Order: sequence, then structure tokens, then C-alpha cells
Amino acid sequence: MNESNQNIRTLIVSFVIAIFTLIPLRFVEVGQMSDNLGQPQVLGVEQVAEVSPAASAPVLEAPYDQIDGAAKNCIDQQTADGLLKQREDVLSQGGLDRETVDRLMTEVQQIDASICK
Repeated sequence: MNESNQNIRTLIVSFVIAIFTLIPLRFVEVGQMSDNLGQPQVLGVEQVAEVSPAASAPVLEAPYDQIDGAAKNCIDQQTADGLLKQREDVLSQGGLDRETVDRLMTEVQQIDASICK
């Protein structure tokens, strides 16, 4: 058997296998199409699929949701300087009890931590 006979035999076997697999798939496709025949369809009438707002909003996976949340909560340097200046003015006036001083120092630390980098 020469090389061209082998190529022809391979080609014929490939087509036979393809035909035996594609014809049953066509019957499956026709069966699926017949399921849709029971539903009336009118030309010009659009079928609108309802989409819930929660399904349409993209959901970020971790750690991207954390990064996105951190970016929303950060403040720029100028705003932070203004807030820190207000806290320093209150602290410099004096006459504050220990609880108020601790609260103001905690706020200062939170402002320092929330500056965008």
C-alpha cells in the first residue's frame, strides 16, 4: 500500500466518523427546536429578560474589593492637613479631660492612616 492509498483511507475514515457524529447531533438540535414551537412567537414583539440590579452590578473578588474599598476611604494630603490642624488647635487650647485627649489622639491616628498613598 503506497502513501496516497493510506492518505485516501485516512480521509475516508475521518469523513465517516464525522458523519456518524454530526447526524445524531442534528437530531438533538431538531429536538431542542421543537421544544420552542409550543411557545407562540410574534414578529415585532420583543421578549425582554428581566435583570435584577444585583445581578448586573459587577462583584469584585478579594483582594480587589478590599483595594477598591480602601481607595474610597482615603483622603488627600491637603484635606488631612486641614483636619489635623483642627485637632491640633483643640489640643493646644488645653483644659481638656483625659478622655477627650485620648479621643482626639485616636482621630489623629485615624486621619494619618487614611491618607492616600
